[in-house]
Amino acid sequence: MVEPDAVRILARADKVPPLLARIPDDAQLEKASAEQIAAAAEIIRSLIAYQISFAKITKMLHKKRPAFMPVLDSVVFDFLWKNFPHVIKQASPVEELLHLCQSILQVYIRPVGQIRADLARRGFPLSNARVLDWILWIGWRNSGFGKPIVRTWETSSLAEAKAKAQKQWETTLQSFHS
Repeated sequence: MVEPDAVRILARADKVPPLLARIPDDAQLEKASAEQIAAAAEIIRSLIAYQISFAKITKMLHKKRPAFMPVLDSVVFDFLWKNFPHVIKQASPVEELLHLCQSILQVYIRPVGQIRADLARRGFPLSNARVLDWILWIGWRNSGFGKPIVRTWETSSLAEAKAKAQKQWETTLQSFHS
């Protein structure tokens, strides 16, 4: 974070604490309520309005609520958009991004928890939300980041890519619920 960002945050500092207070210190993304997600989204929107990047805001909020807020930088957002185009759009509201992260985490909670436990034994105590966005970032930055969505899904149109993505997610959900 650079000095102008800190100044911009301080200029909005009075708006953030009441919203942040609606998210308990120990809130977990996988168990978060719609109200908690709405409060986080309002914080993000209020700071974006003051020209602070989405990634910087979520990194800052992650420090305040590490089990609740994933770090949504350009790589993680690219993953979400290109793998869930049937759920979100590139201009989706923040709530939709957070709900999507919550859904992914809820489906993959067992493997994420196993990775988190292994990392903790090695001296890296991370939250499930942080492990999830770390996995997404590591896995996507060299395999899909920056590729057009139609190339990601090997289709000729966005509509086809959405349909393939939706079918894959539904198959994943079925396999986890069986």
